[in-house]
Amino acid sequence: MLNRDFAPGFYSEHILKDLNIVLEEASKMNVDLKATKYSRDMYHEHVESGGGRDGHTGVLKTYEKKNNLQIQ
Repeated sequence: MLNRDFAPGFYSEHILKDLNIVLEEASKMNVDLKATKYSRDMYHEHVESGGGRDGHTGVLKTYEKKNNLQIQ
């Protein structure tokens, strides 16, 4: 992330799929996973903005955009 290398090792779209599965199962058990929901929302926004084929670290770009900053 710090080197701005967002090449895929594991695609962001796959992280999103897995986070959705986790939240579906947690819902069935009446477990509220707030941090996981936040992560899912960030990945959802990242994938929707065209970052689905970024590596999992690509979500940093969405975080930076939302907060009007660049982490160096």
